[in-house]
Amino acid sequence: MPGLLDQGEYYWADGQKIPLLRRTDQVVVTRADKLDTASSDAAVGALAEPLVDAAVVLTVTPELHIYATGKLTATRMLDLAAVRIQAEDGGVAWVAPVYQVREDAGPLVVADELIVALQPGVTPDAFFAGDSRFLDYRPLLGTPDQFIATAAAGGGAPTLALANALQEQDSRVRWAGPNLYQEFRPQFTPNDGL
Repeated sequence: MPGLLDQGEYYWADGQKIPLLRRTDQVVVTRADKLDTASSDAAVGALAEPLVDAAVVLTVTPELHIYATGKLTATRMLDLAAVRIQAEDGGVAWVAPVYQVREDAGPLVVADELIVALQPGVTPDAFFAGDSRFLDYRPLLGTPDQFIATAAAGGGAPTLALANALQEQDSRVRWAGPNLYQEFRPQFTPNDGL
């Protein structure tokens, strides 16, 4: 069982606040597109002393990887803000915590995207254009008023904070939440033959 750290982080889903716990044994790293795996692993190890012996344990997308390290204890949590600044020069786009929603759940990654549902009458151009909090946006297929936006500040806590601020404070938004990646595992064996 990984060490878990409650820092009061959460996201909104269906009108409910969902609390998040940070895993102290893993971080998520987005590699720069131009680096091969060996170069990127070296760049990750050079970011901070706790990541020197880190190894990829799960590839979420071709650019998004979960690294495990035994050096992130609850009392000595990696300062991800400092690593994020250093990462910009090291071939790594951003570094963020890995979360869980409860103790028995699998890893959950808050990438640098959020889903924003706009109020009727609010156009995406009027909402996103000129707002430095977003790098870009695209429609969520199959919906007329929902959009996937890329947060300028990177993944993890900044994306959570932006999604929560939109949900709680922006009257132009019906709802907003992070675009999450989660590993699902079967919790039971079905007994039907289908």
